Amino acid sequence: MKCYAKYKQTGIAWLPQVPEHWNLLRGKNLYMKMQRTIRDTDEVVTCFRDGTVTLRKNRRTKGFTESLKEFGYQGIRKGDLVIHVMDAFAGSIGVSDSDGKGTPVYSVCQAKGDSNNYYYAFLLREMARAGFIQSLYRGIRERSSDFRYEVFASQFYPVPPREEQDQIVRFLDWKMARINKLIHDKRHQITQLEEMKKVCIKDAVTGKLSDAKNFKASGFEFIGQVPSHWMIIEIRRAYSVILGKMLASHPTSSQDTLEEYVCAKDVHFEGVALNELKQMWFSPLEKKQYQIQNGDLLVVEGGAGAGNAAIVKLQSEKTIYVQNSIHIVRPKNEKATNAFLCYWISSIVSRGYMKYVCSVATIPHYTKDKVLSTMMPLPPKSEQIQIVDYLDDICDKIDKATNIIKKQITELNDLKTHLISDVVTGKIDVRDIEIPEYESVEDVLDENTEDAEEEEMTAVEEE
Repeated sequence: MKCYAKYKQTGIAWLPQVPEHWNLLRGKNLYMKMQRTIRDTDEVVTCFRDGTVTLRKNRRTKGFTESLKEFGYQGIRKGDLVIHVMDAFAGSIGVSDSDGKGTPVYSVCQAKGDSNNYYYAFLLREMARAGFIQSLYRGIRERSSDFRYEVFASQFYPVPPREEQDQIVRFLDWKMARINKLIHDKRHQITQLEEMKKVCIKDAVTGKLSDAKNFKASGFEFIGQVPSHWMIIEIRRAYSVILGKMLASHPTSSQDTLEEYVCAKDVHFEGVALNELKQMWFSPLEKKQYQIQNGDLLVVEGGAGAGNAAIVKLQSEKTIYVQNSIHIVRPKNEKATNAFLCYWISSIVSRGYMKYVCSVATIPHYTKDKVLSTMMPLPPKSEQIQIVDYLDDICDKIDKATNIIKKQITELNDLKTHLISDVVTGKIDVRDIEIPEYESVEDVLDENTEDAEEEEMTAVEEE
């Protein structure tokens, strides 16, 4: 792909130059802010961080946002350029694909002249990515850029000829579809690898990979049949469980000291994150009770990660403790190993055990009693060690393959970002590129794309 023949200086901080034949106009000359009344049939439209602007029901079918108050809503029409004024810095800017209504935190804009709204959605999202919208921040909340219409309207923007805007949008839609297809395929590969890992763990911890000739029914659906010489026990028979200390923001005596502790966010099946730990007050007695030992099994007690478990691998002599969102699990005797139990918990959690044993009407809690009451197969220790060695090896290979694919996905997303940036800002000339027929492929959803709605909820209530 080639560059344009000639460029000119713009005086725009985030965009120093554009093709010579492009114009420059303020946002107020390009767009007007709409203030439509809502209709009885209008449903809620939400602007997400991936640039999608659609009916909320298309992306959010449950969650606390169902309780959004009907206050100050405005009409939105299909094709409107929608800017989330509090979340624009994160990319919550796009063109609505539906008629509906939106909260007061949206600037709903309509072109005054002959502008392609999709081109300007691409351009504004590039401004966000470049950090320029964040630099305009004047609000009081750290994450807010306060990119209201008045701020949007006062900025200068490049104005390619309309046919060029259309070609840029066609080109980017085509390229994004191709890249999105590759990302979808790689996501599918990861899903297959994750499923393979789950099956390997389940088969190993239930004895399906052993040389045993005789099996027996366990009487527990998450175990099924196991080798006849294996025991079926409650965890309490072979392990002790210690629930961590409740949060303490103040010392209770002069002997208390501030200490680092592990909480739910730090524990995942991939391991325990010990780099950025929080601190709270512990008494001398509590430090003896809640101190983590190398090789301890930590299990998450509550929240979305309930049941997550990992073995602690301490790299230094420093002391670390646990908060009451974490259980410390230790073998009672030489017949049990934490590593085997960790794989067992991983297996049942991946198969929905938390829904089976916890009430999920509010927040699931894998309490101490529920941990102790969990049934598990217990092979002889020598077999536990063999199973763990096998799973460590196979899981390491699967994880390495998964990480390679994740890196490829990151590179593809980076390619999308740079391509959009180069094309919408005129670094690349796509006017003469012929766009073939192609199948549209939607962007792969990211967990952060829906965060804007949380910001929206807060902003509406503050209004």
